[in-house]
Parts: sequence; structure tokens; C-alpha cells
Amino acid sequence: MRRSYLALFAVIVLIAVGVTLAGRAPRDVPPPAKAQAAVPVVRLAIEVRAGAVLPPRAAVPKDHRVELEVRNGEARTVRLALAGYDDRVSLSLAPGERWAGSFLADRPGDDFAWLLDGRAAGRLDVTGSHLEEGHR
Repeated sequence: MRRSYLALFAVIVLIAVGVTLAGRAPRDVPPPAKAQAAVPVVRLAIEVRAGAVLPPRAAVPKDHRVELEVRNGEARTVRLALAGYDDRVSLSLAPGERWAGSFLADRPGDDFAWLLDGRAAGRLDVTGSHLEEGHR
């Protein structure tokens, strides 16, 4: 009887060692994720002058990164924001000051207003459909 317990103990130890070694065996490393395609870039320069944004209407393609440059041609400090993107483009410019920044134009539409001191002073169109394959 003692031999059978000794044999059972030896089998249990061998199984435990085998499971431990199997758990520590090197695993296949998944291939690195494919790099996402670079986001296309479009440049847009606007100027604040005479209470308006120039050009008064501009368009950029949807899903492009907009590199924006703004120049204040007014003799006073102005507050400029882009309605619909005001979480990304909202700034205050001193007279003659320039500002450069970028944002992703991922919200399509044809009536985003440039708000100059809270009033519409120009328009930005983000062209492209929101009806893309796979979206409901």
C-alpha cells in the first residue's frame, strides 16, 4: 500500500512540474499591428480683417488634418472659434498676431461658422459624406 501512495505522489509531482513548464513555455508573439495609413493634410490660411474672416468661405475634405494658420489684421484683440469644432479651434488673438495649429476635420457639413467675437464672420465646409459603408 505504501508503494502505491509513493507512486501516486511521484505521478502528481511529475504532472505539476509538466504543467508549470508548459505554462512558462514561450508563446508565439502576435505580429505587430499594421501601422495606420497617415492622415492626409490640407493647409488653410485665414485672416481676420474688417470684422470678417477672409476668405469668407473655405472647404476642406472630411477626415483630413487641417493645418490652420490665422492672422489677426484688426487693430484690436479678437476671439475666434469654429462652430461645430469649437472644442478644437477656439482662440484669442492680439492685433497683428499669428496663430498656427491643426485639427482633424472628421465632422462633415457645409455650414460651420467662423465665430468672430461670437458672431458669424465666415464659413468652413467639410466636404465628404457621413454615409460611409459599414456605418448605420
